[in-house]
Amino acid sequence: MKRIVFIFLLVPFFSFSQVNNLSDLLAVSKASVYDLIDYLQYNWELKRPVQEINSSLISEEHEYVLNDEKRTQILKRFIRTDRENDIQVSSTIFISNESALLDRIISSLPYKEFQLVSDNNDGEKKYNDGNYTLVVQSKSNMEKGIELDEGFYRIVIYRNLN
Repeated sequence: MKRIVFIFLLVPFFSFSQVNNLSDLLAVSKASVYDLIDYLQYNWELKRPVQEINSSLISEEHEYVLNDEKRTQILKRFIRTDRENDIQVSSTIFISNESALLDRIISSLPYKEFQLVSDNNDGEKKYNDGNYTLVVQSKSNMEKGIELDEGFYRIVIYRNLN
């Protein structure tokens, strides 16, 4: 019975075909790469993963793209593994052109206990809730190597190491 309840609890979240709000975005950032493939493979284009290996570092990049006539959503998962210290760090990048979605995400941050940490007045705002750091980039910043197409924004989600 517990197994059936667990499956039913997962279905509402993972039956979505796109990111619709902050809760979806946080859930996607928590999911493993394998879970992302399972949940996104039917509606999203899964790009071939890129992996670089050297003597001390393994870097992986996974990309998933949802494109339709109304919206574009791109999810990128970066995983860095320090082979010498056996430490793995991952981040999730969400890129979209849906301004209403960005408004919903930003307006729901206080309800999820996120606080504004910094506003650099260059289109970048950082929020933190103790578990995650969200960096919202609403315009390109060539000094930081961030290039966004007109009307697009990106949100980077880091899981805080405690």
